[in-house]
Amino acid sequence: MKFKDFHFPYFYKGLKRKMATTHIKDISLLLGYAYPSKEDVAIEIGSGSGFLTIALARVVKELESWEIREDAYQITLENLRKLKINNVKLRLGNFVEHYKDKEEKEKFDIAVVDIKNAYSVVSSLLPLLKPSSRIVIFSLNVENAKQAHLELSSYFKDVFTLSSIVFSYKITPVFFRPEHFALSHTSYLTFGIEKKDRH
Repeated sequence: MKFKDFHFPYFYKGLKRKMATTHIKDISLLLGYAYPSKEDVAIEIGSGSGFLTIALARVVKELESWEIREDAYQITLENLRKLKINNVKLRLGNFVEHYKDKEEKEKFDIAVVDIKNAYSVVSSLLPLLKPSSRIVIFSLNVENAKQAHLELSSYFKDVFTLSSIVFSYKITPVFFRPEHFALSHTSYLTFGIEKKDRH
């Protein structure tokens, strides 16, 4: 069976990729529920091939994106240059090590984390996030999603976890029905909205 691309956005089709990419249905959840704007400064942990990086960069003022893998960093850099996106500070390395001795506090409005065991870096991100910030954690399995939800619940006022299923439809003059297959699980997204007052 030939699987459909579920109308993959045209501006992604010519881009380079090596590892799995964030699907547009998950990007849509992020954009809708974390409501980024052109006034926001965002941080992304785990750029991968840069597909989510590109989508986020298009709607925020500035994006700082971290990637620990050299090959992924180079792919993201190439894709950003191809699309002439210039509001991304792409960093190669470990953001925890970079910021652990820095005095910088509350500089980001939005944080997006898409790495293995993403919940484990929440405590390192917290000092960098503004009181009104939003954080989104991507998890591939239910156990990681559970850990992410519980971790964010300690620090954020509103915490919820979402996933989505996408159907494509077959439409003719005589009927309207779903196709015989759908795009189901790709990722769980856990959101934390507005930091709790810790004082």
